[in-house]
Amino acid sequence: MLLHEHWMVFLLPLSLYLVGLSLGAFLFWLGTNLHELAHPAAMVVTFIAYGTILIAHHLLFLYLLSLQLSGLAVTKRRIIDFRFFPYVRHDMSYINIQEINEIEKHQRGLIKNLLHYGEVEMNLPTSYQTLEFKYVPYPGRLIELVSRLQKSEKPITPSSVGNHMILERKDPLI
Repeated sequence: MLLHEHWMVFLLPLSLYLVGLSLGAFLFWLGTNLHELAHPAAMVVTFIAYGTILIAHHLLFLYLLSLQLSGLAVTKRRIIDFRFFPYVRHDMSYINIQEINEIEKHQRGLIKNLLHYGEVEMNLPTSYQTLEFKYVPYPGRLIELVSRLQKSEKPITPSSVGNHMILERKDPLI
């Protein structure tokens, strides 16, 4: 099962993109109005407007690409955390499911409870730090899946259907 961060993480980059687009549109408007008064200044302002819009588009693309390529994968034996940002960051870490000592979820606030996302913290007996995963959609389902994988002797395969997680056994229950 592959989990991406909740869609709430898009709000900040989209708002910054809209600010950059608005600034570029304003500078473009200013450049067209300056065209009659001072042609060289109008050309410089128009060039800055195009540059601002270009940078806003590229930053949004890079951020969306990093969100698509980053995620949390849960397998039968491990939890794998992928973090990627082009040219800057390419991290991958994993945790063995059997080594997890304690799992906690935190959904503090009205918006997190209404939109069903939160943080999941995992404690390992071999490490003094707590591993924290932020913006996890439906954190209770992730905890349930991990606890079932820790307790199961028979293989369980997670699959995702729509927004709902279904746990299927490969062999029929008798």
